[in-house]
Amino acid sequence: MKKTAIVRLRDDENMMAESTSIPLFERMPHLAERYPRNAIGQWPTPLLPVARAGMPAFDLKRDDDCHPVYGGNKVRKLEFLLGQALRDGRKRLFAVGYAGSNFTLATTLHGAAAGLHTTAFLLPQEPEPYVERNLLWGAAAGADLQLCDNELALALRVIRLGLRARWRDGVWPQWVPAGGSSEVGALGFVNAALELVDQYARQRRPLPQRVYVAVGSMGSAVGLAIGFALAQVPSRVVAVSVTPERYASATAMGRLALKLGRLCGVKDGADLVRRSVEWRPEFRGAAYGVPTPESA
Repeated sequence: MKKTAIVRLRDDENMMAESTSIPLFERMPHLAERYPRNAIGQWPTPLLPVARAGMPAFDLKRDDDCHPVYGGNKVRKLEFLLGQALRDGRKRLFAVGYAGSNFTLATTLHGAAAGLHTTAFLLPQEPEPYVERNLLWGAAAGADLQLCDNELALALRVIRLGLRARWRDGVWPQWVPAGGSSEVGALGFVNAALELVDQYARQRRPLPQRVYVAVGSMGSAVGLAIGFALAQVPSRVVAVSVTPERYASATAMGRLALKLGRLCGVKDGADLVRRSVEWRPEFRGAAYGVPTPESA
């Protein structure tokens, strides 16, 4: 099972890597030199109109279709994060998340296809069927699953295993932030915003007034907001929070926006995000992964 999963990913990614042109690099070619991209996904992803009785019509951006084995929005960030790791000669990836983290699983699968081994540091989570599925799939794909009781235990284990990896490999592991939401990872969603603007232009349809996105680690929402600013379009990002405030808040979002804005040449990214992102924390459950009536 382990060998089959990794071989399938490699075969698919070789086919997908033929096109390296993306809207972000076409608009800002200098970023292609500073932030290499490991092509994984098939872009642009479909943009489909949805009509349901009793609901306003809306469009759905099908990022789950970006890869035939394991797609989803995580791939956009991983293209830049894996590109950074490969450029710097890393051999291992250290990723962090909850037990059922889709991001650590995506890191494991696509990292393995790039020749990088993943250690996943995982915090407790309410049991749901997908949690067991993701843990089993991660183990089958070769991840070193480190189940930690709390954040302090996780930090101590990261230090211990990081030192061990440095001694064994001769190079530090590449730290992959929760959800891939560093300014480098968020470049994937700056590109997503530019991609979306291009799709509406080709379809000769007006841009949406609002773009809704679930927010776990903030990179998706911040990247979209900066991307829309670069394209000079007024679309507003509605950020629906799904994680506790210590991981995602309007304040933390501003800090990430400041870093990403500097990288992309956008002045005062933090102020821009405050004006263009609508923060919606009121639908969070009692704990991560616990549904609410609204989310259901």
